[in-house]
Amino acid sequence: MKHQDEKVVNNDVDHDWDEVYAQLIASHDGLTEEESARLNSCLILLMLKHIPEFEQIQGYLDESR
Repeated sequence: MKHQDEKVVNNDVDHDWDEVYAQLIASHDGLTEEESARLNSCLILLMLKHIPEFEQIQGYLDESR
């Protein structure tokens, strides 16, 4: 099952995606590999909380592999 981005994309959000990326990379500064992996896991779990349907989550997981 492919995910349906229209259910999770907020078109009202006007982020500077380069800045978002820079902040994401900076959040890993000074972390060990294990701490960095833990940070990534926490971020993913926090974001997944905003996806209402499990099927969508499964679709993202499938597509990511």
